[in-house]
Amino acid sequence: MSYYVVLGLTFIITLSWCYYFWKMLRRNEKRRFAFHIIFFRYVIPALLLFAFGVTFVSYAMDLPAVIAKEPSRYEGACEIVMEELEEDVFTVEAMFDDTWAEYEHDQVPLIKEGDYYCEVEYYPGSSIGTSLKLYLESGGKAVQLK
Repeated sequence: MSYYVVLGLTFIITLSWCYYFWKMLRRNEKRRFAFHIIFFRYVIPALLLFAFGVTFVSYAMDLPAVIAKEPSRYEGACEIVMEELEEDVFTVEAMFDDTWAEYEHDQVPLIKEGDYYCEVEYYPGSSIGTSLKLYLESGGKAVQLK
Protein backbone atom coordinates (compact mmCIF):
# COMPACT_ATOMS: atom_id res chain seq x y z
CA MET A 1 0.00 0.00 0.00
CA SER A 2 1.14 3.51 -0.64
CA TYR A 3 2.81 5.39 2.19
CA TYR A 4 0.42 8.33 1.96
CA VAL A 5 -2.67 6.09 1.93
CA VAL A 6 -1.60 4.32 5.13
CA LEU A 7 -0.66 7.62 6.76
CA GLY A 8 -3.99 9.21 5.87
CA LEU A 9 -6.13 6.22 6.87
CA THR A 10 -4.40 5.76 10.22
CA PHE A 11 -4.74 9.50 10.92
CA ILE A 12 -8.48 9.47 10.20
CA ILE A 13 -9.10 6.27 12.17
CA THR A 14 -7.03 7.49 15.13
CA LEU A 15 -8.98 10.76 15.23
CA SER A 16 -12.24 8.82 15.03
CA TRP A 17 -11.33 6.64 18.00
CA CYS A 18 -10.21 9.71 19.98
CA TYR A 19 -13.60 11.31 19.29
CA TYR A 20 -15.33 8.08 20.36
CA PHE A 21 -13.48 8.09 23.70
CA TRP A 22 -14.20 11.75 24.24
CA LYS A 23 -17.93 11.07 23.74
CA MET A 24 -17.83 8.00 26.01
CA LEU A 25 -16.08 9.86 28.82
CA ARG A 26 -18.56 12.73 28.66
CA ARG A 27 -21.53 10.42 29.17
CA ASN A 28 -23.12 10.81 32.60
CA GLU A 29 -24.86 7.48 32.81
CA LYS A 30 -24.97 5.68 36.13
CA ARG A 31 -25.20 1.97 35.47
CA ARG A 32 -24.27 -1.01 37.46
CA PHE A 33 -20.94 -2.61 36.66
CA ALA A 34 -21.08 -5.07 33.77
CA PHE A 35 -17.88 -6.60 32.48
CA HIS A 36 -19.09 -7.07 28.91
CA ILE A 37 -20.16 -3.41 28.65
CA ILE A 38 -16.77 -2.21 29.92
CA PHE A 39 -14.98 -4.64 27.62
CA PHE A 40 -16.85 -3.76 24.42
CA ARG A 41 -17.23 -0.06 25.16
CA TYR A 42 -13.73 0.75 26.46
CA VAL A 43 -11.16 -2.08 26.26
CA ILE A 44 -11.52 -3.10 22.60
CA PRO A 45 -11.68 0.53 21.36
CA ALA A 46 -8.64 1.37 23.52
CA LEU A 47 -6.65 -1.46 21.92
CA LEU A 48 -7.69 -0.32 18.43
CA LEU A 49 -6.81 3.29 19.25
CA PHE A 50 -3.40 2.16 20.47
CA ALA A 51 -2.73 0.03 17.37
CA PHE A 52 -3.78 2.71 14.88
CA GLY A 53 -2.07 5.44 16.90
CA VAL A 54 1.27 3.59 16.96
CA THR A 55 1.03 2.94 13.22
CA PHE A 56 0.25 6.58 12.52
CA VAL A 57 3.14 7.83 14.69
CA SER A 58 5.64 5.43 13.10
CA TYR A 59 4.62 6.56 9.61
CA ALA A 60 4.49 10.24 10.62
CA MET A 61 8.09 10.06 11.87
CA ASP A 62 9.17 9.33 8.29
CA LEU A 63 7.09 12.10 6.69
CA PRO A 64 9.91 14.72 6.40
CA ALA A 65 12.25 12.14 4.82
CA VAL A 66 9.55 10.89 2.43
CA ILE A 67 8.70 14.42 1.30
CA ALA A 68 12.39 15.25 0.80
CA LYS A 69 12.97 11.80 -0.79
CA GLU A 70 15.95 11.18 1.51
CA PRO A 71 15.74 7.63 2.88
CA SER A 72 18.21 6.29 5.44
CA ARG A 73 21.06 4.18 4.10
CA TYR A 74 22.63 1.02 5.46
CA GLU A 75 25.58 -0.90 4.11
CA GLY A 76 26.76 -4.14 5.66
CA ALA A 77 25.75 -7.70 6.49
CA CYS A 78 22.08 -8.54 6.35
CA GLU A 79 19.74 -11.50 6.22
CA ILE A 80 17.01 -11.83 3.59
CA VAL A 81 13.80 -13.43 4.83
CA MET A 82 10.65 -14.09 2.79
CA GLU A 83 7.33 -14.12 4.61
CA GLU A 84 4.25 -15.59 2.98
CA LEU A 85 1.25 -13.27 3.40
CA GLU A 86 -1.17 -15.39 1.39
CA GLU A 87 -0.75 -18.34 -0.90
CA ASP A 88 1.94 -17.34 -3.45
CA VAL A 89 2.07 -13.75 -2.11
CA PHE A 90 5.31 -12.89 -0.36
CA THR A 91 6.97 -9.94 1.29
CA VAL A 92 10.76 -9.72 1.38
CA GLU A 93 12.51 -8.40 4.49
CA ALA A 94 16.16 -7.36 4.67
CA MET A 95 17.04 -7.71 8.36
CA PHE A 96 20.13 -5.90 9.67
CA ASP A 97 21.30 -4.53 13.01
CA ASP A 98 18.12 -4.20 15.10
CA THR A 99 15.82 -3.20 12.24
CA TRP A 100 14.59 -4.29 8.82
CA ALA A 101 13.43 -2.97 5.48
CA GLU A 102 10.42 -4.46 3.74
CA TYR A 103 9.97 -4.92 -0.02
CA GLU A 104 7.21 -6.36 -2.15
CA HIS A 105 8.17 -9.61 -3.84
CA ASP A 106 7.40 -8.28 -7.31
CA GLN A 107 10.06 -5.55 -6.79
CA VAL A 108 12.73 -8.26 -6.38
CA PRO A 109 11.28 -11.47 -7.91
CA LEU A 110 14.55 -13.44 -8.26
CA ILE A 111 15.69 -12.98 -4.65
CA LYS A 112 16.48 -15.98 -2.46
CA GLU A 113 16.63 -16.22 1.33
CA GLY A 114 20.05 -16.13 2.95
CA ASP A 115 22.87 -13.98 4.28
CA TYR A 116 24.26 -11.26 2.03
CA TYR A 117 26.21 -8.03 2.01
CA CYS A 118 23.56 -5.34 1.45
CA GLU A 119 23.22 -1.77 0.36
CA VAL A 120 19.77 -0.75 1.58
CA GLU A 121 17.79 2.49 1.41
CA TYR A 122 14.72 2.59 3.65
CA TYR A 123 12.52 4.71 5.89
CA PRO A 124 13.20 3.52 9.45
CA GLY A 125 9.88 4.39 11.11
CA SER A 126 7.68 2.55 8.64
CA SER A 127 10.37 0.05 7.47
CA ILE A 128 9.51 0.70 3.83
CA GLY A 129 12.45 -0.17 1.59
CA THR A 130 13.16 1.96 -1.47
CA SER A 131 16.34 0.43 -2.85
CA LEU A 132 18.14 -2.89 -2.39
CA LYS A 133 21.45 -4.16 -3.74
CA LEU A 134 22.79 -7.54 -2.65
CA TYR A 135 26.29 -8.95 -2.89
CA LEU A 136 27.52 -12.41 -1.95
CA GLU A 137 30.41 -10.77 -0.09
CA SER A 138 31.81 -7.29 0.50
CA GLY A 139 33.25 -5.99 -2.79
CA GLY A 140 31.90 -9.05 -4.64
CA LYS A 141 29.63 -9.46 -7.62
CA ALA A 142 26.07 -8.14 -7.34
CA VAL A 143 23.25 -10.66 -7.07
CA GLN A 144 20.62 -10.49 -9.84
CA LEU A 145 17.29 -9.34 -8.31
CA LYS A 146 15.11 -8.77 -11.40
